[in-house]
Amino acid sequence: MNDLFEKINNSFLDSNTVLILIHPNPDADCIASAFCMYNYLLKLGKKVDIFSYDKIPKEFNFIPLDNLIIHEIKKEINYDLFLLLDLNTVERSKINIDVPLNKTVIIDHHKIINENYPFFCKAFYIEKDSSSNCELIYRFLNEVNYNISPLEATAMLSGIVLDTENFTTPSTNQNSLKVASKLISKGANEKIIAKNLLKNKKIASLNFIGEIFEELNYCEELKCVWCALNQDILNKYKLSYHEVEGGIKNFLNKISDCNFGVLISDRDDGNIYFSLRTTKENFDVAKIANFFGGGGHKNASGFFIPGKLIKINNNWKISINNN
Repeated sequence: MNDLFEKINNSFLDSNTVLILIHPNPDADCIASAFCMYNYLLKLGKKVDIFSYDKIPKEFNFIPLDNLIIHEIKKEINYDLFLLLDLNTVERSKINIDVPLNKTVIIDHHKIINENYPFFCKAFYIEKDSSSNCELIYRFLNEVNYNISPLEATAMLSGIVLDTENFTTPSTNQNSLKVASKLISKGANEKIIAKNLLKNKKIASLNFIGEIFEELNYCEELKCVWCALNQDILNKYKLSYHEVEGGIKNFLNKISDCNFGVLISDRDDGNIYFSLRTTKENFDVAKIANFFGGGGHKNASGFFIPGKLIKINNNWKISINNN
């Protein structure tokens, strides 16, 4: 076992209670990462909880994690260790308690916002060039000789498939393809992934996306395309944000004659979210996200600001603090 994995594993072995943290608006990558690490820590005999600010979208029900999730931590509960998966700052998780960095382990594949931040942690494994967090989880579990089950393999493969948009993003490389192959050899069920994540489209969601794209906007100055949505239009089609975000982002990511695409969304939680995507080798959307306090990758990043997104006379307006 290499020194880094041994240090991380020793942090687990030295702890009795562990809290796993994932990011809001959870996707397949962080859900699968949490599921597999939860199982590994249980095998080590640890008491494990998982914190998620948001509910797990129902399309991920094939990964049995929802009943394990805690949405608020009781302040009288003490944890020996905090494990951050698919994020590299505690603040990103929106957890309601203080988390001491010296009790924190990070496994993540995003660009570090604060270069000094991880060095205050107990241990960290951050590979910003990795295609997905599940790729890192697989490497760790393989290194500690954990027997990955077919369900865990399916979960991790789903994280890789969705984060690489079915192996089409620039982050897809030989390593990600090799890990995917290893997961299939361990029993990953591609049909389950296709049924739940790639083909699970309602007619309403297709009509919704058609309406959104009718109002596609282009900013000449920035050479970017953008579209917006709020809860009103989601309610109109009886859809959730999680059911439509993937299709919109993937479409924006494939428009060739612009630098980047932006999905602006209001999810009725007091914030406006900006999801940025690009396929340009010479363009880095993470720099834009970092400027506004967000983060992510060169090709896929995001940030949010407090406010509300309102549509007036077919024009989108941002209202800060409802003014």
